[in-house]
Amino acid sequence: MIGQRWMLGFCVLICALSACGFSERTPQPSLLGSSWQLIELNGQPVAVTRRPLTITFDRPDRLSGFAGCNTFSAGYQIDRATLQVSNVMTTLMACADQTVMDQEQQFHAALNAITRYELNNDRLALLNEQGDVVLRFQAAQP
Repeated sequence: MIGQRWMLGFCVLICALSACGFSERTPQPSLLGSSWQLIELNGQPVAVTRRPLTITFDRPDRLSGFAGCNTFSAGYQIDRATLQVSNVMTTLMACADQTVMDQEQQFHAALNAITRYELNNDRLALLNEQGDVVLRFQAAQP
């Protein structure tokens, strides 16, 4: 009798865990410690700058990078494949090239619009709420 109760309890527990969404999902790999070089902004190749446009996920809640004229840092939160960037702070250097300055402003606007990410080998795509890729990166060389 005790064995049957134990087995019944075990079956109920397994069913309850299954109902709670306890499934065999493949978790998104961590971005922590990774560095990326921008290759596409809003579907267009990036303009050539004095150094590559980058993003690095420095800490569990902080990222930083170079946007063409200025360095920047921001907070971020990841939950599975969702990514929220907040509080983007940047240095205030002026660019001699207006095209690069415009590109930097588009880069910051795209960062603020990100809602999720997709990681595929050495490529990182950052998507907006509509599912459009607004920033596409390749893994930065060490």
